[in-house]
Amino acid sequence: MRTRGFGLLTGEVGAGKSTSLRAFTHGLEASAHQVLYISQSGLSPRHLYRELCLQMGLTPPFLAADCSQCEKGAAN
Repeated sequence: MRTRGFGLLTGEVGAGKSTSLRAFTHGLEASAHQVLYISQSGLSPRHLYRELCLQMGLTPPFLAADCSQCEKGAAN
């Protein structure tokens, strides 16, 4: 069975988030997993989906109503 999902890693500055993420992703098979790294905090939902689209190679929609394309792309 194949499971899809998102992960979120948060913490204080200097807590080792980036180091932990690199260690975790190092053991993943690149062809089976797509890791997206967004370091900005405080993004609005629209800007978060825009950044996800960019990192997945999708053209971000101009209108907020079109963000469903990115949501669907993120789910696949």
